[in-house]
Amino acid sequence: MNSPTDESGQIATCLSPDEDFAEEDIWWEAESDEPPSIPPGHKEGEALQEPPFAESLLGSTESRFLEEALNLSAIGLRVHPLREASKKPRWKGWPEKATSDQQAVKKWPKQWRRGNLGMATGGGLIVVDVDPRNGGTESLTRLIATHGPFPRTAEAHTGSDGRHFVFRSSSGCVIGSRTNLEPGIDIKGERGYIVVAPSIHPDTGLEYFWHQHPREGIADAPPWLMERLLGQKDQKAGLRSTVLQKPNAASTRVRRISKAAHTSVRHKVKTASPAQGNLPGAWRTGDHAKLLNEMKQKFPISGRGHRHGQMVRAVGSLVGREYDEGMIVSVMMDWWEFFYAQDLTGTDRPHMEAELAACLGSTHRNNKFTVGRGDDWHRRRYRKIQLSEKQRRLMKASIVTDKSGSRSLGTDSGYRPRPHTHTCKTVTHIENRVCKSDDEASFVEALIVHVTHKRININESVVKMTDDQIRQIAVERRGEAWRSWDNQQMERLKSKYISRPEKPATRFELLAMIRAGQRTHGGHGGTPSQYESTGIERLLTPKARRNAASTPTHAA
Repeated sequence: MNSPTDESGQIATCLSPDEDFAEEDIWWEAESDEPPSIPPGHKEGEALQEPPFAESLLGSTESRFLEEALNLSAIGLRVHPLREASKKPRWKGWPEKATSDQQAVKKWPKQWRRGNLGMATGGGLIVVDVDPRNGGTESLTRLIATHGPFPRTAEAHTGSDGRHFVFRSSSGCVIGSRTNLEPGIDIKGERGYIVVAPSIHPDTGLEYFWHQHPREGIADAPPWLMERLLGQKDQKAGLRSTVLQKPNAASTRVRRISKAAHTSVRHKVKTASPAQGNLPGAWRTGDHAKLLNEMKQKFPISGRGHRHGQMVRAVGSLVGREYDEGMIVSVMMDWWEFFYAQDLTGTDRPHMEAELAACLGSTHRNNKFTVGRGDDWHRRRYRKIQLSEKQRRLMKASIVTDKSGSRSLGTDSGYRPRPHTHTCKTVTHIENRVCKSDDEASFVEALIVHVTHKRININESVVKMTDDQIRQIAVERRGEAWRSWDNQQMERLKSKYISRPEKPATRFELLAMIRAGQRTHGGHGGTPSQYESTGIERLLTPKARRNAASTPTHAA
């Protein structure tokens, strides 16, 4: 069908769905005096049920799902269904059930087609997954500047504004999935998968789409990428290559043990509770090369007979700092290979894999093992706390003062409802808002995040806090380019929202000091001040308020 044009030959402007149009504005592809035909199954005079506007243009979600699944399977790529509005597979054992059989795809239940679609990797197919939220765009720019641009290949845009680059791996090489090849860049390989079009991202609600579809061609992975993934070492240094070979019977048995142990570890982590002294399920990624160097320096193998003890200490160090299990396995296997190449340990790869899996499992099962709560531990949990829209509206709410002088929050965003008879006598006036500047909003947000962290992650009802902790939260949320508050600015903000003996808060009391802290010589360290939460309770989430109610109040 050709697009309508005006007398000048320009393409006519389409009407929006809400605009009215005259009968002469309607155009047809061909002139015909015959009345429109009635679809089979409908009686004359019966109203025809038209598809929704978007579906009439793009096709239904179900039809697009099926079309894409068939397109991918037609070129030998294995697909499998995902749950609706989720990245989770519908099948248990999906790596074995993912299929390129078009007849099997056509038999999938119709309700599955309303979910998302996954494409399995491995078997000679790898995907470079770039996540801009974790610095992937910057890492990709650095890689391209160093090695040159990727060859033209299948490329997708993800629902989180990331990118997927699809490549063929070298013949005979088995590439496993790997996290954090560079910050924000993961590799999807054996037993991995990616979410593909026309799926919808569960968090952003945005659709995945292809920049270049795999049927237009999939390029071979760049040599530098293959060398890095295969871990090839400098042969002049006498180090062995880590190209994975086809497993023999012995290594197959060991890998089964390793897989079972890893499955048990993951189950333990997911079901562990911080209150039981086990590890919480919040994992951390890191720089592989930096961690490997750290392990080699802190836990060297001085000779045969010393490997096992050093391995246990190294694993404990990594697990205690909550590094991702995949990262731990990758670092520890490279750690082993470094000393194995120097003939300082006689343990071969299959036995090392099995012992590493057993060591990870026993570490997680140890109820006496606890995560070190250093600055990094607190910072990682601060970053996970995000304020809701309701909380941000309350930060801009008006402050209502009654005749007795007590203050409370008005309605969200300062909107004042029509006063009723019983409130007109008590409300004197509506004065300031809670936050009127960016600095005030950052300070109040930092207080909310800190109190929420204390309630949910540490189960403390009395708020223990230092000025440096509030500054650090504000810096991380406003960016390093923003200049933090000096002592004078900090004191001015605290005077507005924190009541101290003989010094009530001048704007709106969020916290009331119970005990002043002490600084050590030089202004750092010492003991934190202790506060009772007052007005801030209105700004907390229900979960944080429930935790305060279930935790006994005490001031140490």
